[in-house]
Amino acid sequence: MSYRLLFDPQTEKFFKKYPRSESEKITKRLITLSQDPFAPYNNLTKLKETTTSYRMRVGNIRIIYALDTTSKTIYVAEIKPRSGSYKP
Repeated sequence: MSYRLLFDPQTEKFFKKYPRSESEKITKRLITLSQDPFAPYNNLTKLKETTTSYRMRVGNIRIIYALDTTSKTIYVAEIKPRSGSYKP
């Protein structure tokens, strides 16, 4: 069973700002993630000091998201290049 994807309004800026080829890669990976969020090939890392936040790497782009298994929802909080994704 697939998970529902929800996006932070700030993540929409990524899709407007980056080239279409990058956006398509991200979209494909998010669809794959929604189908099976715990698949070993998703290249995921659980973030420290949180219980539901993860990071997915797609080339030089980092996707920070929260996973709610009870409601089967993935909330995409950030999509940024590696250089800016870990700064507050």
